[in-house]
Amino acid sequence: AVNSMESQLSVQNWKKRGIIVEGILIADVVQQCVVTLEPVPEHIEAPIRARYLPEAEVLALEAEQSVEAYLNDPEDPPEPYDEKQVDIGMLVIEFLALELNPYPRAPDAQLKQP
Repeated sequence: AVNSMESQLSVQNWKKRGIIVEGILIADVVQQCVVTLEPVPEHIEAPIRARYLPEAEVLALEAEQSVEAYLNDPEDPPEPYDEKQVDIGMLVIEFLALELNPYPRAPDAQLKQP
């Protein structure tokens, strides 16, 4: 369950035709414990940062960049967009999904011995 979720974002021009989105995601979620299936509440506060460039520019960047430079870059590569709009709501949902604990566990959960 997502009990609450909000984001505070700044959307600005980046480079000539790009967009950069920065801010924070704040959410309160409840997942099932992987051991007992009890509810496990979690508070999430995570930074959001995404860069967008027109699709042709992203393809050109990928073509000219070496694999080593691509793997050693601390920032994610820019996402392509159609120069008309960026779905900010979907961006927030993606960041929430990345922050969720893949194996939530209640504090006192223990497996029963066979």
